[in-house]
Amino acid sequence: MVDSVPTICYDEFQPALKQKAGQQAILTTVRGNDTISLTVKVSKDSTIGFYPYDMTWQIDTTKYSLMQAIPAGANEAYQTIYNQIAGWGKIFNGDIAVSKAVQGPIGIAKFYGPTWDWLNFWLMTALISLGLAFMNILPIPALDGGHVVLLLLEMITGKPLTTKAMERIQTVGMVILLSLMVLIFGNDIIGLFIK
Repeated sequence: MVDSVPTICYDEFQPALKQKAGQQAILTTVRGNDTISLTVKVSKDSTIGFYPYDMTWQIDTTKYSLMQAIPAGANEAYQTIYNQIAGWGKIFNGDIAVSKAVQGPIGIAKFYGPTWDWLNFWLMTALISLGLAFMNILPIPALDGGHVVLLLLEMITGKPLTTKAMERIQTVGMVILLSLMVLIFGNDIIGLFIK
């Protein structure tokens, strides 16, 4: 438990820690047959100094009916987009190095792992799809989010933008996208030689 909030699974533990970010919290945990309470300081990033990786852990599978799967999937999609936004915020704040945060095709292939696993395949595919959806709605010219901003601008002014203005805006958008592609592929290539 985090204070009085039961957290049986790690995906319940993280949101509970977020509620205590930058504060002290009392963790109640079971070790063997003993129940212990620990006072911990939760960082501003909602971490307490450990990560959930242990080869002895058993993975449980929760099966959902169709009607249960829809809200569960929507909640996971919301959490993923929220984490994307938080991640970009940390990149712009300098908390996370850009070289470690952005991956291209080579980095994505590494995430899929060396052995075939259907569950991992669909999970990674869903995460990539949500990441692309998030990127596509950003108000960058040449992406769908940029087109929406331009349409809103036309609705507000009541007249379309000139062809010259549209060309300049699209050029800026393409420069941003091409720069991002160079950064991403550069990270991938550098990652092959530097571990």
